[in-house]
Amino acid sequence: MIKFKFMQRILMIIMIIFVHITGISQSYELKVNVTDIAEIEGTARIAVFTDADHFKDKVSPTDTAIIEIKMHTVSHTFKLIGGLYAIAVYQDNNNDGQLNTRALGIPTEGVGFSNLYEKKLRPPDFQESSFFLQSDTTIRIPIFYDKK
Repeated sequence: MIKFKFMQRILMIIMIIFVHITGISQSYELKVNVTDIAEIEGTARIAVFTDADHFKDKVSPTDTAIIEIKMHTVSHTFKLIGGLYAIAVYQDNNNDGQLNTRALGIPTEGVGFSNLYEKKLRPPDFQESSFFLQSDTTIRIPIFYDKK
């Protein structure tokens, strides 16, 4: 009888911990609408970041998506846990898997970032692009092109 009560208590503690953990790691849908795509060709490559250094160097994203461009707007929905995120997007016109650039690193393909709604002379940093995901959310990321 003592073993049974002990096992009941252990099971109850495990259940409480499980409920607590799953409540903390609530997942949400983040719909990303990539807009203002000038040319209907190639793919839109979306990268989701949670770390400022990774965002700066565009390495080790938390999640990614590659969407074929068939219209001037494309969308993708990510399933993410609540937290701080920043997103970078580029239009891979020639599907070579990399952002093509000219001298000084100026992109020859369209780029976009979360929270960037007008073109800047430099890419935004993580702080400028980040947002806190705490519910199902839809964001818009316009693509910007460098005029030659």
